[in-house]
Amino acid sequence: MSPSHADTRLDVADFQDIGRLYAPKISDAALVEFATAAHLATLDAPTEPTAVIDPFLTP
Repeated sequence: MSPSHADTRLDVADFQDIGRLYAPKISDAALVEFATAAHLATLDAPTEPTAVIDPFLTP
């Protein structure tokens, strides 16, 4: 899944800014924003976050 800019109406802009600030500073981090989800992405749109997280949990 490629990163995209989430609809800023769905989440607090400060949280988005914090993610964009920290992601490049964390080794091997990737910022992924979900256009249909907000701060609780796993509740708002569970399939998208699961698709991104699953590869890290599967050996």
